[in-house]
Amino acid sequence: MVFKRLFGKTGATAEVETEIAPGPSYPGGLLKGEVCVRAVEGAFKVDYVSLELGVQADQPSGEHSFRYLGRIHPGINWVTLQNGEEQRKSFEERLKWETPLTEISGQTVGVVLGVRTELEEEGREPEQRDYDLVHVAALPLHEVIFNALAGQGYSWESSQVKEERVPDAEMHSSTHQVFVLRDQLGTADRPATLELTFVTNAVGCEIYLRPGAPDQFYWSDKPPAHRYIAAHHDVGKVDFAYEARRWVDEVTQAAP
Repeated sequence: MVFKRLFGKTGATAEVETEIAPGPSYPGGLLKGEVCVRAVEGAFKVDYVSLELGVQADQPSGEHSFRYLGRIHPGINWVTLQNGEEQRKSFEERLKWETPLTEISGQTVGVVLGVRTELEEEGREPEQRDYDLVHVAALPLHEVIFNALAGQGYSWESSQVKEERVPDAEMHSSTHQVFVLRDQLGTADRPATLELTFVTNAVGCEIYLRPGAPDQFYWSDKPPAHRYIAAHHDVGKVDFAYEARRWVDEVTQAAP
């Protein structure tokens, strides 16, 4: 990203730039990048620089808000930069397992995830800049489940992050991600769409699957979700084509 100019309390001016390392990150993996702060007019006193990770989440009103997911501290603290001087710090932060996905098989899913750089100078309110986009790709377990459901005719169509927890799930986030899967076969006796949600952790995923309910926002207002479990080490060992067929049959039979 380009440098953004910030104006200090004493009339000094600094520029700040955050660069995210190229390529996607993964849930549970490392997000890497670099922050650079440069004084361009006078001496600029920096109390701290931090990065706020956030995601654009849907609200019941239909509006969107950026929900806080975590904070990164690159280590630029309590420093005075003289005119023309800069400080550059690399960072790496492990993403939570529940971090929303922004792409599947290299295709974006419409979810906006990013880091916003905050700089505080001389006790003032932190100045913020726009979010720099972060790309988070599906894990192998996610990919194999998407592929298995696609083999049953259900391909993902869209995704949203909802500002709501999954009831009774062991979660550390206040949001969950929903993937809408559409029946490409047009089968009359089964749901036209399914809603898929992962609650991912270091062991694997809780998988929630239910008929689509686009007019309902809250989890409890939608049809009951079927819960399944899969481990990361199941990839290449479990017949997920069989599992997906069983899941779709169970959801279809229980559909109202």
